[in-house]
Amino acid sequence: GTLIGSAGVASSAAGTRSWLDSRASIVTGPGNVSIIGTGSTGATVTGNNGVQINTINGVSSTSGNIQITGTSGTGTGTDYGVRIIGTSPLTTGGATLGVTGKSISTGATTTNVGIDISGASKLTNSNAAGVIDLNGAGGGGAGTNRFGVNIAGSTVQATAGGSINVTGVGGGKFAGINIAATNPVIGNAATKNITLTASNGGGGDALALAAGSKLLGAGTLTIQGPNAATTMGIGGAASALFNVQVNTTELGFIQPGFADIVFGRSDGTGAITVAAGATKSNTTIQGASSNMTINGAFATTGSKLTLSTGGTVTETGVGTLTVNAGAGALQLQNGGTFNLTNNNNTGTLNANGASLNFRDDTGFIVSGITTTGNITLSTAGNVTQTGTIVTPGALNLNGVGGVYDLCTQNNDIAALNANTKTIAFKDINTYALGTLSLTGALELAGNFGTSGNVTTTSFLFDAPTQNITFTNSGNIGTLAANVAGLNYSQANNLVIGKVTNTFCSPGTTSGITSSGNVTIKTTGANSDISLAANTPIAFTGAAPGIVTVPADERPP
Repeated sequence: GTLIGSAGVASSAAGTRSWLDSRASIVTGPGNVSIIGTGSTGATVTGNNGVQINTINGVSSTSGNIQITGTSGTGTGTDYGVRIIGTSPLTTGGATLGVTGKSISTGATTTNVGIDISGASKLTNSNAAGVIDLNGAGGGGAGTNRFGVNIAGSTVQATAGGSINVTGVGGGKFAGINIAATNPVIGNAATKNITLTASNGGGGDALALAAGSKLLGAGTLTIQGPNAATTMGIGGAASALFNVQVNTTELGFIQPGFADIVFGRSDGTGAITVAAGATKSNTTIQGASSNMTINGAFATTGSKLTLSTGGTVTETGVGTLTVNAGAGALQLQNGGTFNLTNNNNTGTLNANGASLNFRDDTGFIVSGITTTGNITLSTAGNVTQTGTIVTPGALNLNGVGGVYDLCTQNNDIAALNANTKTIAFKDINTYALGTLSLTGALELAGNFGTSGNVTTTSFLFDAPTQNITFTNSGNIGTLAANVAGLNYSQANNLVIGKVTNTFCSPGTTSGITSSGNVTIKTTGANSDISLAANTPIAFTGAAPGIVTVPADERPP
């Protein structure tokens, strides 16, 4: 059934035109319920509410939809589009429970609110695929409260797996969505998805969560603005610098249990700032081309943190990311430029971007990195991989004490540079060796370019099908190789000896094993080549191999 109330110019003290009060109720079985109200317009009228429900019996339908639509009048008092107060219950097992409220008052009233749900009211949808949809717009004027949607001390819940959508547009600088005091609750453990879309006229945060607020659910919680240009703040102190902010304190009102928490829009272009704060579920921060700045310590106890943008992501000041105390997964997606150069903490790293510069001094696992530009990784710990590293640019491996075992996947890069301790690396195509300065060992599997600047304690060529020619402008201490042929030179002394292959083909490679000819020389004045004890140069080809060593460098 439909209940319609409207008024023209009112002279009474209260101008509400659809009003359920005291013990009044509307109850249906499978039928739909529609309540529509338009408040009075009178300069001296107060309480010009489009619809007001204040009844202990409320409105219910076993399987029908409930839709309440109210537009306020204009006056000097309180002008609500829809007001649900007291202990009013609204309950349905139907597809939709919808409330649409708009305050059109522009007078200097105290309160011009689109939708007000307060007291101990409770809105419930018990349909497993049902939706609660709240859409409110606050009024104008100089009133002190012009919220789009105000929920105070009440509960909005989908109890069987349904979803909740709240869209609020605040008047002026007031919050589009105001979750006020006295312990309001949106969702419960069975609620699936919750989407909060907040905006206002600028000059203040469009989303406000007061102490005691709770957001509960088992699906995805999405917090966003109404359009792509919305700027967003996540964490940090409360600020009016953003269109929408969930500050550090407000993040604590998001309860554990959500499968994912999403900040921002997939089509977003507005800037996003991530400051100090923490979430308790998997978290996604997204924008199509949004630039993101991380200027505080942000952490999640969820197992995954995703940054998705085609823009630039930069860490400044003390900005860092921690995923599940270093045991989670950090995903960098959507083609962005990622400059995460402070000391982050994650278990695994996955990236798809224009370029990547990432640091985690505790070590991490690469589950896959693909970029169109250079990749720089830095650690003081161990880095291993379960996915490939692919770039047409350079791979730079840095960090004092870093140990990189990147020999288990078919990587494909254009060049390798390093300033770290130990590297083991495998590539399916030919790549260039640039400048590598290592305090430990270097193991390379596959084919690489003909020249480079490599300084390391030991160098192992593990490429039994490759004929290696390499002129080294740096210097290595000990050389060992398993190749199809070798032509190697460097300036300073060189030892052909035993090198322990820790990663690529674990075991000790002793001397040089080749199926083709071997040429070794040093070019510096008074430089020598020596052969360590019990170190062979062995040939495995059908024809005898040839060893070429300059006469003045041949070991005795």
